[in-house]
Amino acid sequence: MKRLVGASIVAVGSVCALVGVASAAAPGASSIPAGNPQHFISYDVTPRTPVATIDSFHYTVAVDTPLSSDYVYYAQYQTFEKGGGYYSGIQPHPNGTAGVRFSLFGAGGVPLSSECRSGADGGNGVTCAIDVPYSRGTAYSFDITKSGSSSTATTWSGTITNDSTGVVTKMGSWSTPAAFGGLKSTTIGFIEKFSGIKTCGDIPDVSVKYSKVSFGNDNPSSGAKIWPSSNGGSGIYTCLGVTPAKSVSTVGQFNIASGDSTVSPVSPEPDPSTSILNQLGDIFGS
Repeated sequence: MKRLVGASIVAVGSVCALVGVASAAAPGASSIPAGNPQHFISYDVTPRTPVATIDSFHYTVAVDTPLSSDYVYYAQYQTFEKGGGYYSGIQPHPNGTAGVRFSLFGAGGVPLSSECRSGADGGNGVTCAIDVPYSRGTAYSFDITKSGSSSTATTWSGTITNDSTGVVTKMGSWSTPAAFGGLKSTTIGFIEKFSGIKTCGDIPDVSVKYSKVSFGNDNPSSGAKIWPSSNGGSGIYTCLGVTPAKSVSTVGQFNIASGDSTVSPVSPEPDPSTSILNQLGDIFGS
């Protein structure tokens, strides 16, 4: 699992449109060179109401990819105001478990729990790694929270919840130098094949659903926008000039797929500003 480095974010067109599909089963696909060795879908997610920094981030993820497609990682990557960043995500395995990562990148990070160790992807940072029981389609909720601060450091903690059983598991905690600043209210999502992609025939057919995506309390995401292949930034996988991905979005949730997988419709989540309780409050002056 590797971080995104030096990528510029560009978004064009409707997120509900077919952005481009390259099927893993396409004739001759094994002979077509890959454009990027690891990430094959990248996208950005922003809050509906822009804010400078946040103290918490929440999302629920349900992976519907066949379990035979091992070593595929579904992650969210966020950065701090003045330096460093982290990702959290899940990598389902065919054996009934899933690897979960909560890793910090940047000098000065300190591991604060037994799930974590110094170093991340061969560089400075902290890696927190656990395994959880897993079955296809199970929804897991991630919560990343600012859990403490001082004049020199800020502490961040992460948990993952199995929404079917209600079991909450600690992913770990680490501290960032105060010089990193606050956590930005955006996230870069990516899907990668850990062993790399050498040809178009290596593209796995994936399907993943994100819901209840929120930046701080009651600030849902505006949806996801897949980066166009013309971006050229790190993590943009291209095959025959297109990104092999498709997406549909609404407030607080989005679905992403590749290859022959279908993109399921999304049901809009309630908008607090238009709820019936809010309207009654306006009517009766409460």
